[in-house]
Amino acid sequence: DRRHGSGRPLRPRRRLPGPGAAGSRAAERATEAARPADVWDREALMFWQQVLQAIGAVAASLVLAFLVASAIVVLGFRARSPRIRRSIARLNRSVSNPRQLETAGQPGAPFSVVRHRGRVSGREFTTPVGALREGGTVVVPLPYGTGADWVQNVLSAGEAQLECEGSTLRLVRPRIVPVESIRASLPRGDRFATRLFRVTDALEADVDD
Repeated sequence: DRRHGSGRPLRPRRRLPGPGAAGSRAAERATEAARPADVWDREALMFWQQVLQAIGAVAASLVLAFLVASAIVVLGFRARSPRIRRSIARLNRSVSNPRQLETAGQPGAPFSVVRHRGRVSGREFTTPVGALREGGTVVVPLPYGTGADWVQNVLSAGEAQLECEGSTLRLVRPRIVPVESIRASLPRGDRFATRLFRVTDALEADVDD
């Protein structure tokens, strides 16, 4: 279209919003504000239901993962799997043992502390154990078997120190005995654990007063 001599086509004029547009938006806002309270309540209820469903799904997944991991550990110990035992032992050394050693050996603590020297390095080590004193002897069930480093160190040295209930005991003449021979003297929880994990051996030593 060159009627005006400019050589460029004319652009269509932009239509400005009429007075009714602002009124329409205001009406929409008024309608939104006028929605019944029960509509808001239903929407809030639906939102929180979705939130709770999501939380429930996550919690169920975590519980399932925990149960599966626990079953693997129990079955691995019952089968005496070296791989499972080594994995749990490494986890205990890096995570559980340092925390248990903070209170082990003190009055009322569930764990005692064995102090032993490395049969190769000569260094002193501390290991938390579940020990039970019966008169002049101490017994320690061995869920990791007789090949655990601390067990071999004690057997090689022929002695060790045990911190138990706030007292330090000198243990002598350590030997390996069947769990069945001392199971009756164990607390109920320990009896159940030794059966669950199929623990077959225990360390027994005399207390040198």
